[in-house]
Amino acid sequence: MVSILSIYLGLYTCGSLCDYMVQVLRKEVDSPYPWVYGLFENSIFQMVVAFMGIFAMVSNSVLVYNLARMICVTSGIKGDWGKIESWPNMFGEFEDAWSIRNVWGRAWHQNLRRCLTAPGEKVSSLIFGSSPKLGRVPQLIRRYFLVFSAFGVSGLLHSLAVYYGSKTDTMPYEDSTPLHMRPGWYVTGYFFYIQPFAITLEDFICWATGASTESKGVKATKVRWFVGMVYTLTWFTWGTAVLWIHPQLASLGYQRTSDAELGYVHILVSTSEAASILPLNPWPAVVKTVSPMFWDVYGYFKSSGLGGYLYLYAYTTLEILGGSGFNVLKSASSVV
Repeated sequence: MVSILSIYLGLYTCGSLCDYMVQVLRKEVDSPYPWVYGLFENSIFQMVVAFMGIFAMVSNSVLVYNLARMICVTSGIKGDWGKIESWPNMFGEFEDAWSIRNVWGRAWHQNLRRCLTAPGEKVSSLIFGSSPKLGRVPQLIRRYFLVFSAFGVSGLLHSLAVYYGSKTDTMPYEDSTPLHMRPGWYVTGYFFYIQPFAITLEDFICWATGASTESKGVKATKVRWFVGMVYTLTWFTWGTAVLWIHPQLASLGYQRTSDAELGYVHILVSTSEAASILPLNPWPAVVKTVSPMFWDVYGYFKSSGLGGYLYLYAYTTLEILGGSGFNVLKSASSVV
């Protein structure tokens, strides 16, 4: 109940800020000097808008999950659905987000973990055998092989989803094309492919400096925790906006212009609508924001022919490889 109320409070705050900014936009849209659009050319402001959009998206997902958990557990449904241990938190604690490795392995949701790690686990077992019998160097190689393979599969799945799910993502590109002008499916994969390199660099710096690692506990060193939070938040705030969202907006038709960043205006308006879930009834907003998106994506996949069905088949196969069926409620052991 506390987590649900905190989500409502966060969404109310986020929605209020977005509503205010949208009202300012609407008043300025007919002005000969719409100063407010100049904000959207500022990279820091773009990151703030991107963060609010991600916050609203994540909050809606967590809210629905927590409501379902509360209903199933309190009503005493028989089987795993009625057990509180079958409903782990969808996301980890914010205080654990003090390293790039921790963000992906602890703080971010683990709903796709099994299907992302299954291919690497299968291949590594064939190459290295059982982990306890390995020496130090083979264990290290296997450790980073699993990290790179997991993000490789993640980048592939996310980029294919964008490729088959976008009607306008047909931008041609060459090797000399800047990253921010490349298609959305390309930059989506790029965002995930670069994460294991960042984790490896982070691990190396921690090893070289003797800094705390995740095995020593999140509060082992207050200085390490603070420094880690600063550079981790900087990395994801900058990387998400610059490496992913901005190129995505460009590929969807929101090109960088001299007078406005209309793509971020679109995010702001969408966030305002997605966060408008008060009073205490989330379902109208969920239906309004999630249902059209679901049917649009389904329609894109259906109209994309064989490729879309192959993507869905591949995702299903990876889920089954990772375990028995689609039981995403069970927590998984950390790989990254």
